[in-house]
Amino acid sequence: MTFDIVSWPMLVLALVVFGVAPGLVLRLIVLAFPKDDPRRKELLGELRAVPRFERPFWVAEQLEVALVEGLAPRLPLVARVFARVVITLTLAMFLSERLVLRFFEADVSTRLRS
Repeated sequence: MTFDIVSWPMLVLALVVFGVAPGLVLRLIVLAFPKDDPRRKELLGELRAVPRFERPFWVAEQLEVALVEGLAPRLPLVARVFARVVITLTLAMFLSERLVLRFFEADVSTRLRS
């Protein structure tokens, strides 16, 4: 196995991004919800059900949910409107990036077949 690893720093980066970071970041994200909110335990429980490769993206999506549903009700009206605009733009950028990546993956795979 050690001979198949291209670079040790990349291995460490992959372990952090797909192993440790999603759980740590999600634990910070759930702090946006009140202490008695059942979504705190629910989100932490759902993390293990998400496939490992999709976890970083799933956690990023939960950040939007926590900001809109957890923090937004506690903020003044102006801050809530600003937060929703920022979150909407961030989510749009994230989704467009994923669509572009899927398009290029499909394009590359069709080129490889021909």
